[in-house]
Amino acid sequence: MIELNKKWAIGADNMNIILYKKRKSKKAGVESVWGTDGYYSTLHNVLKALVDKEVMDTDLKSLVAVEAKLNKLYELVESLPNITIGVLKGD
Repeated sequence: MIELNKKWAIGADNMNIILYKKRKSKKAGVESVWGTDGYYSTLHNVLKALVDKEVMDTDLKSLVAVEAKLNKLYELVESLPNITIGVLKGD
């Protein structure tokens, strides 16, 4: 698993790239745990989903501002090399 920041991480199994989100633990004495947020077929797809989730949590007020932010972030994601599941698994 690769921790992207304090809130998000990515990992992989044999068939998927997995997006993890840090959640509050229900167990006494444990502050937080990583929980599965979604399964994706490519790194680009998981990063786009992460962008969507982060934009939904922002203070952007207008649809035009949200669209501009999304497009800029999507362009950045598309410019990144596509990492395979094997690389994330450490193969």
